Amino acid sequence: MTIAYNASLTKLNDATIESIFSGAILVMTGSASSLVSIIVMIMIIKTPMFHNSFGYICFCQLIADFGAVFPNVFWTGPVTLFNPDDSITKGYYAARVGQLIHFFWYESIYCHLLVAINRFIAVTWPLSYK
Repeated sequence: MTIAYNASLTKLNDATIESIFSGAILVMTGSASSLVSIIVMIMIIKTPMFHNSFGYICFCQLIADFGAVFPNVFWTGPVTLFNPDDSITKGYYAARVGQLIHFFWYESIYCHLLVAINRFIAVTWPLSYK
C-alpha cells in the first residue's frame, strides 16, 4: 500500500487518493458535458434549419443528456470526492437522485430510438418527409 502525505502531514491512502481523483473527474466531465448540452440546445433554438421533427428529437436528446449528466456535478462527484457516511449515500435523497438519473437515461435511449425511426422514414420516403 502506497501512502502519500499532504501539506498538513495527514496520511492519505490509495483509496482516498482514488476517491479524490474520481470525484474531480466526475465534476469536471459533468460540468463540461452540461455546458456543451446547454450551448447546443441554444444553437438548435436559434437555427431555423432544426425547427423540424429531427431538431425537436435532438433537443429532447440533449435534455435527456443534460439530466443524466448534471447530477454528476452536484451529487455523484461531491459524494465521491468527500466520501460522506452511509446515512447520506444510502438515504432517501440518494435514492431520488438515482431515480432521476435512471429516468433521464431511459429518456436518452428512447430518443435514440426516435432518431433511428426518424432517419428511417427520411431515407425510405424522402419526398414525403418534412
